[in-house]
Amino acid sequence: MKQSKYERFSIRARKGAPVSTPSGSEVTFTPLGAVQPGGSRAAATAEQAVIPADAIARVTLDNGFELWIRADDLMQEAGSKAETRSDGEVLWDIGDLNAHTPGSRGLGSALGLATRVIEFFGIDLKDKAQEFVARRLATRFERKILGREPGLYRCDIENAALGAKIDRIEAADDTPLLVFLHGTASSFDGSFGKLAADDNPRGNAACARLASVYGEGSYAFEHRTLTVSPIQNALELAESLPQGATLHLVSHSRGGLVGELLCLGQRVRSSDPLRAEVLKRLFVGDVSIAQQLNIEPLDEAGEKRLKEDYAADRDALLKLAEVLDAKQFRITRFVRVACPAMGTTLASGRLDRWCSTPAASPVCSTCRWHPRRSTSWPPCCASAPIHAYCPAWKR
Repeated sequence: MKQSKYERFSIRARKGAPVSTPSGSEVTFTPLGAVQPGGSRAAATAEQAVIPADAIARVTLDNGFELWIRADDLMQEAGSKAETRSDGEVLWDIGDLNAHTPGSRGLGSALGLATRVIEFFGIDLKDKAQEFVARRLATRFERKILGREPGLYRCDIENAALGAKIDRIEAADDTPLLVFLHGTASSFDGSFGKLAADDNPRGNAACARLASVYGEGSYAFEHRTLTVSPIQNALELAESLPQGATLHLVSHSRGGLVGELLCLGQRVRSSDPLRAEVLKRLFVGDVSIAQQLNIEPLDEAGEKRLKEDYAADRDALLKLAEVLDAKQFRITRFVRVACPAMGTTLASGRLDRWCSTPAASPVCSTCRWHPRRSTSWPPCCASAPIHAYCPAWKR
């Protein structure tokens, strides 16, 4: 659980600001108050809202994007102490977060947008088994993002569209198979779909080129990325591919980890990292960075679950090694884009904020590009998933 210096915040809120309470089958929301940044300083219209540090804030930006964040994180980034009363109580303001206002800071500045309203809620999980609820929510979220059942799909690469789901490819010849591996909380459509957009001629050229080279040998692996480890993803994919297949992989983000694991089938046996005696030591020296992230260490039950999860990963790696040794894949080309091969703290201590991202539409801080204005990625948008034909990608 996140630690905070303050147990609660007394915030000057705007009188009469309405709170729209969300609903959910797993979570009960209790409205605590609302703040309209920039208007909270007006004494005539201000009243005091007492917000617990562990409350949840819903920050609604001018473009309608909703960012969910803990109250103490919000106050650390955007709050300022307005006054200290005689009883020692601190009264807080949340300033105008408009990035175009001189001296502005915080969430609006990070996204280049003004903040419309901030609403605070207390939350209560209806199910006492919080881990079970979290996993169920994550599974439901993954299903919504994928839009289809996980598995291996035929891919009409010329149109960047998926065809039928297949259980496995039965036999392989010398013709290479092209396999797309999408990123975190995404899908083939999300990571690669814009290659075939009408106003993306370079992407269209790439798709036409790939279609001429691979024909019907193009596939996409739709897989869970939040509730299943990359090891399990790689194992499921390996079991679906034919023995002795020559593979060409294209990955985005976390999909690169799945591809890297498949490449272990071509590891050097003299220094085999997948030997049982080596895997026994894997994860044993894991060092928690909880204190650096201002997060409490795991309790005894949490430590037990962590060790069980690590043991399951070690077993899955042994199983993956067996499958790869039997399948004898030849991975001769691998285009890996934005893979977190060195690890990432993307969600560490910021899971609330990270979970808001899939609902958002990206806005380029350089050219103000927005997908509602155009379906093509401008050159300055370095975060765009594979948006242009790479000249190096030739057979």
